[in-house]
Amino acid sequence: HVRSRRQRQMCIRDSAYAELPLGTLGPIDGMLQFTGDLEEATIVIHHAEIGKTVLTGSAALEFGSSTSELTYDVTAAMQAQSVDIVRPFLDIELPVLAPMTGKVQLTGDLEQMRIAPNGVQTGNINLTGSLDTGLSADDSDLAYDVMVDLAGQALDILTAYVADLPAVGPVTGKVQVSGDDKDLRLDLDRAQFLNSEVSGVFSTVLKEGSETLSYDLSLIADGQSLTVIRPYVEVDLPDIGPFSGAITAKGDQTKLVLGFDNVTVEQTAVSGEMNLDGTADEEVMTYDLEVTATGQGWNILEAIVDFEFPDVGTFDLSVSLKGTGEDVAFEDLVFSIEESSVTGAGRGIFSGPQPEISGTFETQTFDVTHIYPCLLYTSDAADDSLRV
Repeated sequence: HVRSRRQRQMCIRDSAYAELPLGTLGPIDGMLQFTGDLEEATIVIHHAEIGKTVLTGSAALEFGSSTSELTYDVTAAMQAQSVDIVRPFLDIELPVLAPMTGKVQLTGDLEQMRIAPNGVQTGNINLTGSLDTGLSADDSDLAYDVMVDLAGQALDILTAYVADLPAVGPVTGKVQVSGDDKDLRLDLDRAQFLNSEVSGVFSTVLKEGSETLSYDLSLIADGQSLTVIRPYVEVDLPDIGPFSGAITAKGDQTKLVLGFDNVTVEQTAVSGEMNLDGTADEEVMTYDLEVTATGQGWNILEAIVDFEFPDVGTFDLSVSLKGTGEDVAFEDLVFSIEESSVTGAGRGIFSGPQPEISGTFETQTFDVTHIYPCLLYTSDAADDSLRV
């Protein structure tokens, strides 16, 4: 009777543990204590060295009539240990990480495992948090909540989970990474990259084969280009060159709301809000801005209103603007160029072959001979002149 039960239990154990790739661990040195009977057993790991990792903890095995159970609570102290040692045990794609140093708590059973790094250093990254993964073929779900402390680390280590990350170069700062195999959320705390510092939330959701991006970020820039943003919005951002100042950005792949707090581009400072909407057949840009400029070239206006101005020198300006790229209302205008100056309010329409500006203006000094090239273009069409 005893022999038949043992044989039956050995078959159960073989079926339960045969798929575990224990042979990939290599030689084990240390002291393990086994206690128990034919129905249950406890393994106390006093000290076990596997590769460049030292294990301590315990495991419990139960042998029933139809199933076998394994639970474990183990601490792995690593010293320049390659992550490849655990890849055969996990049915997930792990990021390509440098050798790891630090402690990891491993808890779970044959179906679920929790990996909890506590101050694990890998390359330019320090990790603390948890990662839960299913180990069976029926349940390979992944969930994670990890604080990542970056010290000049490239984001390419996340390409296993997100295919299209911003090309921002090395990143320094704290990032809370949470989500599962469908969702990813990044909470950034003063993450520094390129010429910017960013705080806020960046998330992606994978649903029905498509990926949705959303963000709510606060950025402090010092000579930052818009190039890093362009691939992630389906609207044409104006080519206004590097900028400095504080910007908030909230939106997704089709809509973007930008808030400006004394943002400088070239010789111009901007405060206010700009909305970019790419959901319609034609992209729409609207804005409500306060603009001041000192010695500014016309190129910055050309980028915003999509119109080529003649080269008649630089200008000084303060104005409140509200409208779109083609139709803008302006108030509290103070404009000067060379010895000419004008104040007033009105409206500008830039959708036609020539701009149309209407309003009420006052001037004390107005040098028509200098301004005239800006008001009239050489053309065979009589209606090509600028109407004021």
